[in-house]
Amino acid sequence: MTHHIKEIVGSIIFTTVAGLILWPPRGNYWAKIFDKFGGGTILTIALFLLSIILGAVFGRATDIQLSNYIIGGIGAYVIGMVGIEIGIDPISPVHFIWYGGLLACLIGGVAASSYI
Repeated sequence: MTHHIKEIVGSIIFTTVAGLILWPPRGNYWAKIFDKFGGGTILTIALFLLSIILGAVFGRATDIQLSNYIIGGIGAYVIGMVGIEIGIDPISPVHFIWYGGLLACLIGGVAASSYI
């Protein structure tokens, strides 16, 4: 049981840090990149591919059980969304979609890591 808890807590930490790096709630560097290169479709795809790769690297490095990662990832998502709602008071709910997409890609990467 302790092993599962360690994996879940590790997943919460990894997912939170990955989310903050990939899409910081403030000072969003991706918006600046989108503005510089015009349009965001390719850059958004690159961001999601990077998320998949990060998830795969984490999954491969830790040999984590997918179910434990999903529990921890959802925990990190909930903590992050509550933090954004309380700390930033966003003007739209788009962060729920973006971070949900990042989480889905991270989970996909962890799932794929067992096949790499």
